Amino acid sequence: MPDPLEREGAPLNAPPPLNNSEREALDRLAQVGGERLVHDLAALYLDQSPERLMAAQAALHRDDAESLARAVHALKSSSAQLGAQSLASACEAAEDAAERGDLRAARAELGLVVTRYQAFSEWLSARATVAPDVSRDVAPSPTGPVIAVVEDNADNRLLLDAILGDRFVLHEYANGTDALAGLRARRPDVVLLDVSLPGMDGPEVLANIRRDPKLCDVPVIALTAHAMRGDRERYLALGFDDYVAKPIVDEDALVRVIERLLSRSRTSSGATRDGRERS
Repeated sequence: MPDPLEREGAPLNAPPPLNNSEREALDRLAQVGGERLVHDLAALYLDQSPERLMAAQAALHRDDAESLARAVHALKSSSAQLGAQSLASACEAAEDAAERGDLRAARAELGLVVTRYQAFSEWLSARATVAPDVSRDVAPSPTGPVIAVVEDNADNRLLLDAILGDRFVLHEYANGTDALAGLRARRPDVVLLDVSLPGMDGPEVLANIRRDPKLCDVPVIALTAHAMRGDRERYLALGFDDYVAKPIVDEDALVRVIERLLSRSRTSSGATRDGRERS
C-alpha cells in the first residue's frame, strides 16, 4: 500500500503559505473550550488524517470512487473545523471529482490534498506539540434536555461536547444503526444528525425516526459540511426541522436553534395536554 503522504499526481510548486484562517480558528476554539480543546482536537486530527489519506489513496488504486469521496469528505470536515480552508477546498474538489466518477481529476486533486496536508500538519504539530498544563475542574453532570448527537467524526463530537456539554445531557452515536437503537431506548428532546454518515446516511435515519410512533415528533437538526445555497430549504423538505452547516463557526447560533426547537416542542406538548383536558 502506498505511503499516504506520497504525492499522488501532486504539482511541483511549493504549497501556498498558511493564512490567518488557521490561527483564527484555533483562537476561536480556545475561546469555546480552552487550550485543552485545541490540543485534543489537533492531536485527534493528526492521528486520524494519515489513515484517511491512506484510505483515499487505496480507494483510488481500486478505482473505488465512492470510498474515495467518503475519505476526503471526512478530511474536509476536520480540516475546515481547524481553519485549514485551502486544504478543505482541495478536499472538496477531490470529493466532487470522485462523485462525478472522474478518477483522473480526482487523482490530481488528491495530490494537491496531500501537498496542502503536509504543510498544514507541520504547522499544526508545532502549534499543539505540548499538552497545556491546565487542571480541569470536575463539572457536575448536566441535567435538563437530552440532545442526541449522531456524528461519525470523533473530532466533531468533541467540539459539540465542548459547546453543549455544560448546558444539556448529551447522548452520542457514531452511526445510524446505533443511533436508532439508542433513540428508541432513550428518547431525546432534540437530535443533531450528520447528513453524511457511513452506511445508513442522515436522510435514511431521519426517515426511520419519522416512521416511529415514539420518535416521529422529535425535532431533528441536519448537520452537514455540504454547505450550498438552498440547502436549508432542501433539508426542511426532507423532514428536518432545521439545518446547521459545518464547521460550526457560530456556537451561539447552534444553541439558539436548539433552544427554539425545545421551546416549540414544549409549546406543542402543552397545547396537546390542554386539548386532552378540555375533552
